[in-house]
Amino acid sequence: MSDLQRYFSRKYMALMAVVAMTLVACGDNETPLPGERLSIRPGDATEVENRIAAISFPPATHNTEWTHKNGAPNHVIGHLAFNAAPALVWSADIGNGVSRGTRISAAPIGADGMVFVLDGAAQISALDGAGAILWSLDVTPAGENPGDGSGGGLSYSGGVLYAATGFGEILAITPTTGGVIWRRGFDAPFRAAPSVVGNTIFAVTRADVAYAISTKDGKLAWLQRGAGAIGSAYNGGASPAVSNGQVILPFSTGDLVMVRANSGQPRWRSALDGGRASAAINVIGDISGDPVIDGNKVYAANLAGQTVQINLQNGKRNWALPVGAMGPVWPVAGAVFLVSDHARMMRIDARNGQVIWAQQLPQFSDPEDREGVIRYHGPVLAGGAMWVTSHDGHLRAFAPESGEIITDIAVPGGAASAPIVIGGVLYILSLDGKLHAFQ
Repeated sequence: MSDLQRYFSRKYMALMAVVAMTLVACGDNETPLPGERLSIRPGDATEVENRIAAISFPPATHNTEWTHKNGAPNHVIGHLAFNAAPALVWSADIGNGVSRGTRISAAPIGADGMVFVLDGAAQISALDGAGAILWSLDVTPAGENPGDGSGGGLSYSGGVLYAATGFGEILAITPTTGGVIWRRGFDAPFRAAPSVVGNTIFAVTRADVAYAISTKDGKLAWLQRGAGAIGSAYNGGASPAVSNGQVILPFSTGDLVMVRANSGQPRWRSALDGGRASAAINVIGDISGDPVIDGNKVYAANLAGQTVQINLQNGKRNWALPVGAMGPVWPVAGAVFLVSDHARMMRIDARNGQVIWAQQLPQFSDPEDREGVIRYHGPVLAGGAMWVTSHDGHLRAFAPESGEIITDIAVPGGAASAPIVIGGVLYILSLDGKLHAFQ
């Protein structure tokens, strides 16, 4: 089946599911954990027997920057120094939050003693370490409504701040003043934050076109088209992952394409599968778990209920897990941590894709009527624990050996994005447009 045929087949399944719904209206020294066995997926006979498994993390590092999604261009940043029992030290108003007409889709980033945020109405702000606003920049093009520009995100490289916007523009910005160095418009809005390595910016639009452009002036180097998508059903998007001259491009058709960074020449293509009749959105297959490059392995997840590990060099699949994820996984020390699309914090054996433990979290704000789906963000490894935020106002830490919740702290306003950690401080952007710092 061709890429185009596969794409239309998935869209057809998604349409049929929507119509139907409308009509109906891991290693040695492991010991078992007490408690019930949990099915990996609703209605799936496969069960998880939670285990306690030792894990040896690399030493925690006191990082000074967090420049991309998951911290770095390859979406792997390691083990970060952080307090095991943090407290909220300050909060700062950064502009518009999430409302009926606006949304926040990008996590903060930080470098050179500053934290950069993109609010729900296309305003970029820089804050210092005490939460003071250094400058703000409205990137709404003339004649446009700020609330219509949701999407995109920020990256930092070589002393320059880069922004991809929901208005279909990429900007290069002076980080100390907010001055625009250059800006370039494209034919469609950008789905997520760009990734920047060397002299090249990589970004994907909602029209499923990936662009490589010069950091110097925005000049186009090459482009790579997806399978002709007409727009993503996912409220957000995935960023490209870059490592050693290789770029993993995520498309809303569920395809991952590995290309050469210098030419855009494709080397392999891999389609994520999955799908379940119980949720119409989950047959669409959009890449919701951003690609992560960890050595010779690529990880990614989709909305259709699949997380995969792929060989970076040849595109062959090593294993697939019938679990979706709403953000990038966190691979470390032979394990893969993720928050599933059914609100389970999970530890996976990186060797074979087997589940070590799964910790069920609240899935609905109204569990009796199964209404108000709770959105989770993360995980992030810091201070020996896996940290996850949620839009219902929690910052939770999980013991990596067992999945036990060891810390649960309130997040005022609820989390709108994944946490980031810089210099021993954890930052969370809230739904009401505030940046919170925990230390």
